[in-house]
Amino acid sequence: MAKPPALDVDVLITLCESARMLNSHAALSRRQAAMVAVVLNRWDWLWNMDLTIVLAIQIIGADGMAIVCEAERRIYRNNA
Repeated sequence: MAKPPALDVDVLITLCESARMLNSHAALSRRQAAMVAVVLNRWDWLWNMDLTIVLAIQIIGADGMAIVCEAERRIYRNNA
């Protein structure tokens, strides 16, 4: 089985924009949905996934959190 493509900052930003526009994370993997919820500060999405912030961070992992932090910075602080 082929490994899915790596999630980079630009892909995560696109996922965030789509999820925000659709007001849904349903089409995303659990890790992607956790990352999007953290970037968009959607605690309600984490709650619906039965995740605490700590569990979301564990699912995202250290490499993913670096991507989350960069995506959040670009989206909310408008720094490309």
